[in-house]
Amino acid sequence: MRRQIFHSRSEVEPMGLKNLIINVINPDTCDALRDKLHAHTLFKSAYDGSESTHFKNYSEKSRRLYYYDLAHTDLTLMLKILQGLREGHELSIKIHPGEVGNHDFDVE
Repeated sequence: MRRQIFHSRSEVEPMGLKNLIINVINPDTCDALRDKLHAHTLFKSAYDGSESTHFKNYSEKSRRLYYYDLAHTDLTLMLKILQGLREGHELSIKIHPGEVGNHDFDVE
């Protein structure tokens, strides 16, 4: 069986679309990281927003950046870009199948 190679996001891939969630542990650095990532079209076009987790005193504990409906080839490239820009940022990532959003980063 030959493996089909896909060249655009508009084609359906056998692996399906994925969601990338980047959890930035130090929210003070999140805006700087987001700006660096969004200098790349892939990140900017797939961005769906952010949300924060707060301590009981309402200070921000962490912030998550959401990127949805990513083709496998785009996700691979985005992870390579992220690896090159992550220095100085404490973060964790999760990759989910499309339409899955439960991530539980800050569960204690």
